[in-house]
Amino acid sequence: MGGSVGSPQVIGLLSERLRDCIALQWNCSQARSVIISQASNGLRELSEEVHGAVLAYADLIAERVEELGGVVDGTICGVEARITPFRSSAADRGASAFSRLMSDVLWEFDRSTRRSIVTLNMLGDTVCVDLMLEVASGIDQWKSRIAAHHSSGSAGVA
Repeated sequence: MGGSVGSPQVIGLLSERLRDCIALQWNCSQARSVIISQASNGLRELSEEVHGAVLAYADLIAERVEELGGVVDGTICGVEARITPFRSSAADRGASAFSRLMSDVLWEFDRSTRRSIVTLNMLGDTVCVDLMLEVASGIDQWKSRIAAHHSSGSAGVA
């Protein structure tokens, strides 16, 4: 595909991933605001990295939607169902709660991204496939760091 006008299916799929990006940013912010004072420097850095990178991915996806002739809706209003509530009780606060939440939301974000890659590949839009592969690569790095934290049982992130 790669042209200036895309199929409604491609635009719709990218719009869904854009909403996923917004939800992931919101989840990162919510978790950070609840437990960041108790988290390690490594988890704080990971949270900032994920938040910043997801913002960049959202911008790339939004640009592609516009290139394809779609309308970008980048508001929190459309993502309420994707936001993972973070329980803030004293027993559930801290680095391990943060890493559990991040792990959960990253796995869901990864699943939707990889499903999109398959669909976009079937639709023949190689530009969008490359974009989603870039997103998936970032997710893989974050998941690896979270997994290292879980396996070490420490408050830091590798």
